[in-house]
Amino acid sequence: TAGWTLYTFSDEISEIQLSYQVSKVGESLIRERPNKNSLIARTSGYISWLKAAVEPVQTVITDFADHYNCGMLTGDTESAMLSRWSYCAGSLYVGMIPLGTLSKQIVMCVKQSAKHQQDAVLYATMSV
Repeated sequence: TAGWTLYTFSDEISEIQLSYQVSKVGESLIRERPNKNSLIARTSGYISWLKAAVEPVQTVITDFADHYNCGMLTGDTESAMLSRWSYCAGSLYVGMIPLGTLSKQIVMCVKQSAKHQQDAVLYATMSV
């Protein structure tokens, strides 16, 4: 049983690695497009959390801040708020920023989520 579990897990790891490599190519192509901000905002959750499965989470946190800005620039508040929540949750997870600063970011995320009627992000942020 342990051998089968290890085999299955190693197969999933190779799938994650392959997906990660494909997402890196996709991310490069997106950054060359004239509508890159819109594309970055829409794909940020998939690409960034996939990166976090392979790279240290600390290297992905700043991506979430960039994706938040892209979402707000293009009016994609749903993606923007999801990226802001991801930034707060990831920062809490790795202890990347001081708690006082993080607390202010969380309060801002709660207020913006309520303002833009993003209830799922609002409740997720309140649980951080």
